[in-house]
Amino acid sequence: MEEFSKVRVDPHRNRLWPVVVAALASIPLLVVSVRFSLLAADYMKPMVELGVDFPVLAFMFFLSSAAWLAIGAVLIALWVAIARKTFKWRLVWSGIALVVAGLLPLSWVFSGALF
Repeated sequence: MEEFSKVRVDPHRNRLWPVVVAALASIPLLVVSVRFSLLAADYMKPMVELGVDFPVLAFMFFLSSAAWLAIGAVLIALWVAIARKTFKWRLVWSGIALVVAGLLPLSWVFSGALF
């Protein structure tokens, strides 16, 4: 005698378009993040030559490596979005990936670093 169990399965579980859209939309944001981080790294050499205090240099170092942290966080969020089985969680994690990608450029805009 065979037993079958009925499990409710999301009919949209194979749709990957939110992940693809989030990945494509986050590329320009991450490029801007890398450019900003490289700009911060360019400011570090004159600061070292001027003898700026260590806490300021440490802050600039973390600021110059923030883009790589953003890239890693976006890749992790996109991987989690692909691993989720329901469409709702794919949408949520794709949105998280977009927010993480836009966080660094947005912080530079609000801090006035572009003006």
